[in-house]
Amino acid sequence: MSKKRKYEEKHREFKLQWEEELFFIERNNVISILRSKDKKLLNMVENISNSRHTMERRISIKSSDIFSNLQNEIANCSALSLALDGSTDIQDKPHLAIFVRYVTMNMVVKEELLDLIALKETTKNCDIKDALDVVLRSKIHRQCKNFVERLEDDIPNDVSWYCLVRWLSVNNVLTKFFDLLEPIKTFLKEKDKNLPQLSYHCGLRDMSFCTDVVDHLATLNMSLQGQNKFINILVQDIFSFQNKLKLFQRDLKINNLNHFPYLKKIEDCLVGIVTKFYCKDYVQKLECLSTHFEDLFKDLKLLKPSKTSLENPFVINVIENGYPILKSISMDTVVLEIQLLELLEDEGLKQLKYSCHSLLELRKHVPVIKYPKITLCAQKLISIFGTTYSYESLYSTNKIIKSKHRSISTDNHSTELLRTALTTYNPDFKKLTSKINTQQIRK
Repeated sequence: MSKKRKYEEKHREFKLQWEEELFFIERNNVISILRSKDKKLLNMVENISNSRHTMERRISIKSSDIFSNLQNEIANCSALSLALDGSTDIQDKPHLAIFVRYVTMNMVVKEELLDLIALKETTKNCDIKDALDVVLRSKIHRQCKNFVERLEDDIPNDVSWYCLVRWLSVNNVLTKFFDLLEPIKTFLKEKDKNLPQLSYHCGLRDMSFCTDVVDHLATLNMSLQGQNKFINILVQDIFSFQNKLKLFQRDLKINNLNHFPYLKKIEDCLVGIVTKFYCKDYVQKLECLSTHFEDLFKDLKLLKPSKTSLENPFVINVIENGYPILKSISMDTVVLEIQLLELLEDEGLKQLKYSCHSLLELRKHVPVIKYPKITLCAQKLISIFGTTYSYESLYSTNKIIKSKHRSISTDNHSTELLRTALTTYNPDFKKLTSKINTQQIRK
């Protein structure tokens, strides 16, 4: 059992902003609550109610204010996208989290929790569709009233695809197993336990190959994580991985195991013990994985030509190739081509391209009045989710809100807690306080 460290041994530093933000002060290396000399202020603080019901009402008020601001911004945004995530809480109750990512006219990008819907009975596709319909009609009806109908058209005007969040730590389990393979064998031998699977060469080869592939997938998953990523980064990561799969197939056909370290390690151990193996079966498995990726991201492949128009429109050859944009983003290619030709001769923007540190910063300098269609296309592309950060953070936050110590909560209150915890909005506390005081005076 580890010894509990004393405060002095933790070497923590006191931050000055804590005095204003948290009313803490440091005296003689001890952090304590700041005691004001103003007795009136002290009385006001002491009279603040911190009961369970009061805190619940305050969270509801803040959540309502956050959602009101969200509705106003969505009503005036240039483009938006929706993302759905189905998960369960600690009580194994299924929920559907609906996130919205939108771009304002000033090129400000935000991702917010739109709603959290409890799925009462089953979690079939039709249940998710019904829950989404209810939210779109009740929450942002004016902005999304035709969203579902367009998805049912033969040629929908919205880009949609399916993304499944995997168990991201499975590669750690497999790699740890192979790193400890020899100690495991020694331990079992000392205990007189016979596990022939650990010495069966075919099984070890298959498992080592699986470990290498899962490790490559984990690297891809890590690159897809993070906050404030755009769709062009997602496109780049996905299709570069598909090209890597082709490279792996080429190497395996000639028994080159440079990209498969665990398989190479097992094969080196089996040299002279068993006959040399051929990687034909593993090549077929990689071909199946490559086909699966192509099928899974076929909608994303349609966006690939639009990646250039978002990242660097100055390299587009309009005369030979036209304007590379998906029809669901914009069908007005005639106006886009004219505006792009004008943009290509804008020397001021060309210079800004090399001085701007981010894609979003460059887009903020593009005049909306002069290039309205190009700006709108960029806003639509930027509004597409480029990472699963939002629903991953919801899952982590929900584990804190609903733990083994406190797991019972109404659906509405759970939504309010998550919205308040995940939002990027800063509530106007002065306005909310004056509103509460006015209500108390009326009572």
